[in-house]
Amino acid sequence: MSATAPRPFAVLVLALAAWASPDACTAQESSLASRFYADAGATSSSERTRIAALGWLLPAPDLRWLPRNAGPLSLHWDLSIGAWRAECADGGHRTFTQLAGLAVWRHGLGAQGSGWFVDIGLGGVLFDHVYAARSRRFSTAFQFTQALGLGYRFGPNGTYEVSARAQHVSNGGLKKPNPGENLLRLRLAMGF
Repeated sequence: MSATAPRPFAVLVLALAAWASPDACTAQESSLASRFYADAGATSSSERTRIAALGWLLPAPDLRWLPRNAGPLSLHWDLSIGAWRAECADGGHRTFTQLAGLAVWRHGLGAQGSGWFVDIGLGGVLFDHVYAARSRRFSTAFQFTQALGLGYRFGPNGTYEVSARAQHVSNGGLKKPNPGENLLRLRLAMGF
């Protein structure tokens, strides 16, 4: 991982802090309905690769067996297909298609009825080719990913949601070089 990449331990600490917060809502729904989403963003490196994706959030089994002291916690699967458009060393552009799958834990924030939530996700990404931008190149087509999001649900029964997400993609040290990429994304989701 690069020196600027967030460490998995830091993501875990943030997740536990959000999960154990005494101000967390105690009466929000415990599961997430199926939703489609579109998101867009860019890498935070000087490469400025543009990213867009379409995805599907699917509810996972209820976590009632998991002991906790505050608020609801739900699990959902985040499945997506996306494109990364990168500037190449020769001045042209190349588009890389990716398939991604994450397990995402969601924790409601705020008072009862608040639409605010935090998402923490872990998963994998598979590119159609090894990602290579102007000065940054992955060494494998398969990458691990970690995501942290802050969002708000609104509309009838929380049908819509908007969220900002920070995401890290790297191969976890499976092969060198492992520069990784940090992404910033904005997502709009709609239930059905």
